[in-house]
Amino acid sequence: MYAERAATLQAEGEAVSLYPAVIAALAGNNPAPLLQWSGQVAAVQGIDVTVVDAAGRVIARGHAPDQAGDDLAASLSGMRLALARQSVSGAEAGDELGLAVRGYAPVRQNGREGPVVGAVMIAEPLGPSLLSRLRPGDGTGTSVTADAGLNGSTQQACILLGGTATASCWFTLFSPDGQPSGRLALSVPLNQIDQALADAQHALWAVGALVLLGGAIAAWLLARSLTRPLDRLTSAANEIADGAYGRALEVSGQDEIGVLGGAFETMRQQVAATTARLRDQRDVLDAVLESIANGVLLVESAGHQVVANRRWTDLLGGEGLDAAAALHRVDSLRQQTFGEVVHGWVDDRVRVVTAEFERTEPPYQRVRCYTAPVRHAHGSAIGRLFVMRDITHETEAERMRSAFVATVSHELRSPLTAIAGYTDTLLKAGPWDAHTQREFLEIVAQAVSKLAGLVDNLLEAAKVEAGVLELDRAPVRVERLAQQVLTQRRALAPLHQLRVEVAPEVPLAEADPVRVEQVLVNLVDNAIKYSPDGGPITVHIASARDELRIAVSDHGVGVTPEHAERLFERFYRADSSLRRTTKGVGLGLFICRSLVEAHGGRIWVESRPGQGSTFSFTLPALVDPAQYGATGPGTSQDARIEELGEVAA
Repeated sequence: MYAERAATLQAEGEAVSLYPAVIAALAGNNPAPLLQWSGQVAAVQGIDVTVVDAAGRVIARGHAPDQAGDDLAASLSGMRLALARQSVSGAEAGDELGLAVRGYAPVRQNGREGPVVGAVMIAEPLGPSLLSRLRPGDGTGTSVTADAGLNGSTQQACILLGGTATASCWFTLFSPDGQPSGRLALSVPLNQIDQALADAQHALWAVGALVLLGGAIAAWLLARSLTRPLDRLTSAANEIADGAYGRALEVSGQDEIGVLGGAFETMRQQVAATTARLRDQRDVLDAVLESIANGVLLVESAGHQVVANRRWTDLLGGEGLDAAAALHRVDSLRQQTFGEVVHGWVDDRVRVVTAEFERTEPPYQRVRCYTAPVRHAHGSAIGRLFVMRDITHETEAERMRSAFVATVSHELRSPLTAIAGYTDTLLKAGPWDAHTQREFLEIVAQAVSKLAGLVDNLLEAAKVEAGVLELDRAPVRVERLAQQVLTQRRALAPLHQLRVEVAPEVPLAEADPVRVEQVLVNLVDNAIKYSPDGGPITVHIASARDELRIAVSDHGVGVTPEHAERLFERFYRADSSLRRTTKGVGLGLFICRSLVEAHGGRIWVESRPGQGSTFSFTLPALVDPAQYGATGPGTSQDARIEELGEVAA
């Protein structure tokens, strides 16, 4: 019966450890409901319920609700075992209850799972009330006493008292950790022992079965009421951990689980709103970073990449600082590479540096590097920022601008020198005969014409740059303009065969005839200039859909593909063997491109070194010739050939 009572108290302790009020008192620091409940249990059932926290200090005591704070873990081994996650029972003394039968159970934060937040002890003192229940049978002639002392012996024994028919037996009581804590002395008439043993066995089986059945039912009901909302909370927590904040949590009720569910739902909403706001800010910052035309890289104190945009990789051909390690510094007397100076910059927490670097192997590249330390608002260092700007074209443009100034100065000086020299000669020397004077004046006129052409090109380039170029559109027969240009240049190019090839049914162009002639003059003059050994120069004219395609081809020196891509840039002149012998400032093709694009057309070049070049451009065809009163595509090819022949004559 004693063992049955100990097991019962342990089972009751395990059931109490699952009560929401107990868990809330320990995990939620809300002991008020627990104090009232434990006091009622002590008053009604006569057993003492004590609840301690994880440190073993009392927070609720049924038989003394107003007392708390005692350290029971230090004096009760069962309490220490319970706090170590074991459910145990036994008899021991160590508090004001003295020797008592005690059941211990740990209290976990989530009921059956989670860390231990405290323990429950259910105790019943070994006093008259319990001892009377331990007497077997009807109790007639039987007495039971409890003794905390062992009198030096832990053995169980039975003896006859004074030759009577009464036997006394001593049973050792053990604490939950297996140490002897006291003993029970049972004095019973011998004729009742057999009956008492039988009754005790029957009662033990019956009580044990009832306790197990009741405990199983209570545990199932309690677990069912706790695990469902806890499962929903666990599932919602896992979803939030995976970054899914959209599904609302459905946990209702007024108990502790309901309060926890409401707090969890509020937390989910706040986390979702904060995450969405942070995601928007991150997307904006990423978009800004990726839209920057310069390469941006942020490294931490060890030089490892923290943030970088795609432009950094595109510009330098790799990631991190190593991608720029081979660049050579330009603005330094020492021959340093980026890899040699960058470590000193990363270690420096204050210095702001701007330097230029270049890649000498093809293709040539020049970059300007800006680097500065980056700090938090409170002053702590984050790392160092590197910004790489590609200034290859700027450097080339500056070089071309310098070359242009020198070339223009030279080009202007030559005709001005001729004009000044021959004019001064005519004015101060002499007298000159009429033939000599005319010769000098022709040289001056040629210099003036050359100077006027140079000034015209500069003015045209200035108009293009200012966006004030105006077109006077009209129906244009491009083949007539081409033939006129070639006729004017036949006397100047005796080594070349100049001709026009016109496809059948070519329509009129809707363009400014002066500007179209200017484009043809530039292209034909370039073809003559860059084919010094002579050869055919052909102007091809054909129609394609709603536009005319004009091409000027020669068999001259040609250009490489990398130079061909830049021929139409302002001030650009391709490197070739003829560059020093041919005059020019690099504006002709730039003006041609501007004039063609102003008409809505396009211009391009196809060339191979040593095999010549073909410059092609398009012009819009005249859609409705009637609006100009002109003869359009209906004009026969024979009539055109005849007209071209008259012009050639």
